[in-house]
Amino acid sequence: YNSSSSAHNGTGYLNLYPYSSSPNIVALPTTTTPLNQLRLTFWMRTNGTSSYYGRMEVGLMDDISDPSSFRLYKTYSATTLPSTEWIKYMLDFDTMTVTENTHIVFRCIVDNGYSWYLDDISLDLIPTCEAPTELAFINTTPNSVTVKCNPGEGTNFNVYYKTINDEEYTMLSGAVLNEDSTFQIMNLNPATNYTIYVTTVCDDG
Repeated sequence: YNSSSSAHNGTGYLNLYPYSSSPNIVALPTTTTPLNQLRLTFWMRTNGTSSYYGRMEVGLMDDISDPSSFRLYKTYSATTLPSTEWIKYMLDFDTMTVTENTHIVFRCIVDNGYSWYLDDISLDLIPTCEAPTELAFINTTPNSVTVKCNPGEGTNFNVYYKTINDEEYTMLSGAVLNEDSTFQIMNLNPATNYTIYVTTVCDDG
């Protein structure tokens, strides 16, 4: 569907809009890398969080011409979504049995003709270590910010930051968190908006 006002990014997105009990199905292309080595990342939203909006199922199919071959992996019910805003989701298929003909499939089941939206779908190798989560800014001064995160099992991190007008990020390499899982970024410009993200330094580099 082409609409910059509704898309998460750019102008195009998938609009799954079943009118009956027959589901809408979207199958991703097969990959040369086995799917159980890949992480699926996607953004999703609905227009409502009541039972009328049904559910989105993510699974696998070895034969996309045979609906009965669908193997359910994860269900997202509209009634359990936190909001109608775009939300990022990630799924690993490392526990699933796959073949070279296996497809990842989104299956939307709604009885009343309500929409689910999908955007920015990507497949990447499952990382050897997990990214930090729950990034938050807990203290700011005119020239610095203290950032807190849930580091998981990570011990060393790369911190990237830039102003919204910069093209390139500045990297703080090998940052180590304080005992309270915080770190500080110094020498910032006053009254300036910044974008900041943090990555874990994995053992394999």
